[in-house]
Amino acid sequence: MSVRVVARIRPLLPKELDKDTIVTADSTEEGKPATLVKIPNPKNESEEFSFAFNSVYDQAATQEALFASEVSPHLKSLFQGLDVTIFAYGVTGTGKTHTMRGGLKLADRGVIPRLLSGIYRRGKKTTKDTDGQTTVDVALSYYEIYNDKVFDLMEPPEKRLPAGLPLREKDGKTIVVGLSERPCQDLKDFEKLYIEANNNRVTASTKLNAHSSRSHAILRVKVTQTTGDVLRARLGMDVDETAKESRRKRRKVVALDEDEYHGAADADADADESFVYRDPKPRSKKTAKHVKASVALTSTAYEPTSPRSQQLLDIVNSRDLAQIQRLHGFGAKKARDLVDFLRLMGEDDDGNIFTLAQLRTVPGMGGRTVERAYEGLVGAVSQSSGSTSSASAPRVESFDSDLETQLRYLVPPHHNQHQDEFASSPLLTVPALKTCPDIQHGLIGVSSVSSKKLNGSESRADILSARVFQNVTAPASTFICGSQGAGKSNTLACLLENCLLRSKLGSLPRPLTGIVFHYDGFNSDLIGLPCEAAFLASDRQVSVRVLCAPTNIQTIKNTYARVPNVVIEPFRLGDEDLNTQRMLNLMAVGAGNVPLYMHVVTRILREMRISQQNSGQPFKYSQFKATMNKEDLQVAQSVPLQQRLDTLESFMASSAILSKKQKKAMKTTEANDWTPCPSQLIIVDLSCPCVTSDMACSLFNIALQLFLEGDKSVSRVVALDEAHKYMRDSSPESCIFTENLLGVIRQQRHLGTRVIISTQEPTISPKLLDLCSVTIVHRFTSPDWLRTLQKHLAGVSSLVPAENEGTEAEKNHGRPGVHPITVRGRDPAAELFSLIVNLRTGQALVFSPSSIIGSKDLDPRRIPTGPLKLQSVSPIGF
Repeated sequence: MSVRVVARIRPLLPKELDKDTIVTADSTEEGKPATLVKIPNPKNESEEFSFAFNSVYDQAATQEALFASEVSPHLKSLFQGLDVTIFAYGVTGTGKTHTMRGGLKLADRGVIPRLLSGIYRRGKKTTKDTDGQTTVDVALSYYEIYNDKVFDLMEPPEKRLPAGLPLREKDGKTIVVGLSERPCQDLKDFEKLYIEANNNRVTASTKLNAHSSRSHAILRVKVTQTTGDVLRARLGMDVDETAKESRRKRRKVVALDEDEYHGAADADADADESFVYRDPKPRSKKTAKHVKASVALTSTAYEPTSPRSQQLLDIVNSRDLAQIQRLHGFGAKKARDLVDFLRLMGEDDDGNIFTLAQLRTVPGMGGRTVERAYEGLVGAVSQSSGSTSSASAPRVESFDSDLETQLRYLVPPHHNQHQDEFASSPLLTVPALKTCPDIQHGLIGVSSVSSKKLNGSESRADILSARVFQNVTAPASTFICGSQGAGKSNTLACLLENCLLRSKLGSLPRPLTGIVFHYDGFNSDLIGLPCEAAFLASDRQVSVRVLCAPTNIQTIKNTYARVPNVVIEPFRLGDEDLNTQRMLNLMAVGAGNVPLYMHVVTRILREMRISQQNSGQPFKYSQFKATMNKEDLQVAQSVPLQQRLDTLESFMASSAILSKKQKKAMKTTEANDWTPCPSQLIIVDLSCPCVTSDMACSLFNIALQLFLEGDKSVSRVVALDEAHKYMRDSSPESCIFTENLLGVIRQQRHLGTRVIISTQEPTISPKLLDLCSVTIVHRFTSPDWLRTLQKHLAGVSSLVPAENEGTEAEKNHGRPGVHPITVRGRDPAAELFSLIVNLRTGQALVFSPSSIIGSKDLDPRRIPTGPLKLQSVSPIGF
């Protein structure tokens, strides 16, 4: 392993220009590059301290010069498969961020963007020189270590688990479990991801920096070259070290510098030591000499991180000697000497500020003077306790010892909270997008209250201000209902397009991957009814795969023949796609008398599960089948069991159920690939005379779980098309599928999944209505459906008074923008039902109390209990 340690001296800040101490770079031989950092003693001009490095760059060094000399030569090593690590270290204000990230101007670009630019250039050259035989792919992982916890910076803060990501040791390396990895096609992709990730970092104000990074950030770039075999090379960069917040980390004190200037660099992330340059600012030659001796004798010192020591050092750093003298009860000279000592010593391993023995090493401080000073100092930072403490006594914090910190957590910054609420709104309007312009979004329609004829500029502006967008960034759940031909499929298509297709109707830099479940009981032997979501394939940006029942594959091919660019595959499950839970779900029975064979199945699965846990082996269907065949079941029990197993085996890949001899004699089939890919739509269409709606729900349930597994870096969207055709409360298979969907909706932020349910009848599962964040109601004529909505939607419920809505609606009447409709009168439910019955095709009432449609006095203005009347747009691919 080769290690280089270099130092970079930053320019002086404006407030430092009048200081006498100047840090300089020098060389050991005249005419040679600088390798020494020299720091003069402010109290002895004839004395200076020198520290040797591999290289030293002074204030005049440019970003380009640093990169060309120290980083660029390692590009070749990276492409040879070697690991390269760049580690920047220093406290806040020393220039780490400037060196690593740089500024917006081309000349100010830091190490990271220059390095990525070099990787892309070299990758393109490699591909060109090999006539395309060698390809180079780049992927990013970016995480921060904050308060001893690891967080993925590629994920927004609201999706983080409080405990952070777990760490595992594997092959001598530390692995961050669950860390996402994002592919980057070019430098533009990298810059967008990098900027978004840096916005998720923890920052806080310090004395030197108003927006100091308060965490350790590690950017890992993986370069993969493929030439038949795969050669991987990783580049790990510790981007921005900061002053420690929650850990006492041992430091070696190796230099003295003016005004607590810290400068350090370490080229190895695993180095055992790092360097801190401090200025104890001695007030006399005697004290300075003694402080130097203290450094030699006391080889280690610690950065103060506890609230008590930090409060004390805040007083010390203020240099208010009068305050120190008043608090601690001794003269000005002793106060000055104590300032010098405290700046040097910090605190010890047990968190004590210092000990009596250490205090006695300060010149002129001994006996009773030391004891009085020690008692005064400890008392100064624990006045509320009313007692002093010794070096060995435990320190008790007051409940109000740090009110500012408590207030910071109790009263979060208003601007950040305001922006976060807009960013999590399921639906967006023009004011919300202006507040959060980086949100992925897509147009779904216009508020019909403001939609006038485009006969003038004023009318045109009104319509543009009344646009309604779907928030694609924030996971949300949507319930769509209405009669046949009212516009449900059109709305579903719009929502899917916004998640999968880049277009001028929105912004989608990171497309999602999607799955649609479809089942139609009407089938002929020649042709059936296709899932309309398949027409997304008319745009080549979206790849559409249709998975169908093997018993109906030719009919499905005929059905989708008029849809271009659609790939038809038989739905096949592999051995690895089954487990104990999925087998139990497949064997689902009603809540009544459980048949005897289910007790046998449960026992066998339980015994297999115990064996799997002990051996570490996965579930094997062939083993389950062999064990079941050994059971002596009566005919009345074995027949229904065999029917279920036969149905399951008809959807399994032959490699999972055939013996070795059968595999050699017959052509085997393989299981489907469930790898998530951006802009990919999988349609599971199980329309087939041989597949019942109950069996379809069981298979949909397995497909849902397989779809949600795998790489979490690609967000997902799940859609149910014509759900009323296969979801019934009386079916145990349907109930299990519904419960799993509810589980996905409850954890949608953790899973990064959006759920869309399209059905004619809102009665299929009222629980789904309770949890969905958006409900879109198209035209229907059934009073029973309205009564169902009344029980589960605030905007239709009789529990919510309607008269308060009218006042707000009257204020907004005639104003541009998005406004809810007014539902008033003696019978609001009847008036609302009249509105629903009279909706035109493509129009809908939208209920979404958590969506924000504007702001008033910087506070978000949500959709009240009244709905929005929406005219949806026409899908691009239909």
